[in-house]
Amino acid sequence: MNIRIVRRPHGEAPEHIRDAWIGLLLPVAPDHPRIVERRSFGVLSGPRSFLAFRLKALFGRGTRKRGYMVRTLAAVELLQNVNPLAAAWWRTNTSHMLKHGLCLLFEEECCVVENPPVVP
Repeated sequence: MNIRIVRRPHGEAPEHIRDAWIGLLLPVAPDHPRIVERRSFGVLSGPRSFLAFRLKALFGRGTRKRGYMVRTLAAVELLQNVNPLAAAWWRTNTSHMLKHGLCLLFEEECCVVENPPVVP
């Protein structure tokens, strides 16, 4: 499943960096194929390790959000094709998020689902 970003996502990145996502078609993480409701943390102020993330989530920190999970590395690679400066911002400021398996959560109201056409 794919999502197209149709509105500026919420978050801690500067507005012009978040605006760069608008119009981009992103693949939903295969192990999260549907909309999810999760605790979410800021990409700048949130935990920087898996253990810290788990502990904060366990103790009810973060904000509950509903949306689609997209692998961070894949998203930034796709962003590179349309806005290299925005992709560079993500690589510079959120390098801790660019590890295998980590995801960004794009809130439901910022996205529309677009499935590729089935070819017979």
